[in-house]
Amino acid sequence: MKKRVLSLILSLCLVAFLAPSSFAKAYKMGHIFQPTHSINVALEQFAKNVNEATKGEIQFSILHSSVLGGDVEMLSQLVMGSLDGCALGGIGIFENFTPSAAIDEVPFLYPNSEAAHKAQDGKFGALVAKTIIEPQNLQCLGYMENGFRNFTNNKRPVVKPEDMKGIKFRSAPVPLRVKMFQVLGADAVPMSFAELFTALQQGTVDGQENPLPMIEASKFYEVQKYLSLSGHIYTTVPLLINNRVWNSFTPEQQKIVREEARKAIENQRKMAAEAEAKLRTELAQKGMVVNEIDKEAFIKAVQPVWEEYIKKNGRDLIDAAVNP
Repeated sequence: MKKRVLSLILSLCLVAFLAPSSFAKAYKMGHIFQPTHSINVALEQFAKNVNEATKGEIQFSILHSSVLGGDVEMLSQLVMGSLDGCALGGIGIFENFTPSAAIDEVPFLYPNSEAAHKAQDGKFGALVAKTIIEPQNLQCLGYMENGFRNFTNNKRPVVKPEDMKGIKFRSAPVPLRVKMFQVLGADAVPMSFAELFTALQQGTVDGQENPLPMIEASKFYEVQKYLSLSGHIYTTVPLLINNRVWNSFTPEQQKIVREEARKAIENQRKMAAEAEAKLRTELAQKGMVVNEIDKEAFIKAVQPVWEEYIKKNGRDLIDAAVNP
């Protein structure tokens, strides 16, 4: 009898030794993007790579399409510790904690994606992490992108700031975004994204603004005629993890997670650039009238928005962004 018990104990120990991943915890990482979006594709590969590199000791479960709620809900869960990680759809979501997080709403902050990446990977990204993210007991693994937002509408092509006058644009209920529309002479109509397609269809609003992948995925080309490649706001997507989870990793595991996060960010940015170039052509083929804008005129017109941000939050983040 004693031999049987001893044999059973040894067998259980052998199973535990040979299959440590069966005891590993799966960490939940959420985001709002669709399964085919470059952010989800990159995160799925990130989870796979981390799992393999840690021999199953760290397993991330990627939960897409807002199944855990929107960005505000997920950030709340992340700060409280009920969510382990997330790719947050914008730095501005932190504005309720830190007013300077509105930096994500400053129009024409970056001339192109390369300038944005240089800032995020340099002192701007470090300053955002130190002053906005880390005080909420979170770790920032780097910054993915949701890209540049562009104007669409049913009234006229928008080329100059004067073309914005009188157009009713759906706006997120964010003070600086509303301020931007106001200084350009447009009417800002706060509205949830879920209501937007129907509102465009029925003429409740004339236009909206989003990155090209979102315009295509939401089929706005079915209810919008004009696409103006304004690139007026660049949305940064910080990749975050709760400090409780982060501190539970060994130094070697932290190194692996950071390295795989860096690879995922590079991969996602590459996919996003490829999608952007492709979608300009595809949206025109689907019937949208596509045009460039006079960016110098727009940059001059939105200076009151910059002045309002600086008055409330100082110049540190803006200077770090424009002089990386």
